[in-house]
Amino acid sequence: AICNGTTTTISASPSGGTWTSATTSVATVGSSTGIVTSVSPGTSNITYSLNNGCATSSMIVTINTQPAPITGAATICGGSVPTTVTLGETITGGTWSSSNTSLATVGTSGVVTGVASGSPNISYTSPGGCFATTVVNVNAVANIAGTPSVCLGFTITLTDATTGGTWSSSNTTIETVNSSGIVSAVSLGAANISYTVASIGCASVVTLNVTNPPATYAVTGGGSYCAGGSGVHIGLNNSTNGIAYQLYNGAT
Repeated sequence: AICNGTTTTISASPSGGTWTSATTSVATVGSSTGIVTSVSPGTSNITYSLNNGCATSSMIVTINTQPAPITGAATICGGSVPTTVTLGETITGGTWSSSNTSLATVGTSGVVTGVASGSPNISYTSPGGCFATTVVNVNAVANIAGTPSVCLGFTITLTDATTGGTWSSSNTTIETVNSSGIVSAVSLGAANISYTVASIGCASVVTLNVTNPPATYAVTGGGSYCAGGSGVHIGLNNSTNGIAYQLYNGAT
């Protein structure tokens, strides 16, 4: 069996015979070479004759349908904001596959989802084993780095390894972000902070929560002591469950 649009060479011994095809509308064969050329899907009986037809041998050659070229968008986004594209094929019953699922995946219906930057091959293989392949280019923005929450009235700085992008907030009444990725907490809640690179048409997004800062309590104790002594106690006049407290002497 071969795919339509391809050739195959068959052989027989001893040499010197003649090749013929019973159905030349399906497949032709070189009379002296045994090179079978597909013409259209179907089957044809290929015969090899010796001694003016006194000795013959034959085989059935099957020509399977070749999938048409795959259609669909050639470029999609990956990363934290993946995009999808549905590729098209006309033969039913086949299977889709990706040459590198860490770059892009493809579902049973031809829906391709970008994962990371790269150019994987997406293939469709028909039930007869014939296949068509296309290259899908996946662009992606690096994932945003930074703390996923910020206290009300404070700021944090987010970064992205991809250059040339712009920052934006989905809700500026909760969080604002400037061109340097500095996010200011305006009110309690959560908003999506995006970094978009227009040149590749892709973005990375992180959800940032604005929470209340811990209550402020007074440090108690302290005092002075002699060198080599055991020190003095430091305390806190209250505390809140779920909050981790640290004692600093300057930056230490």
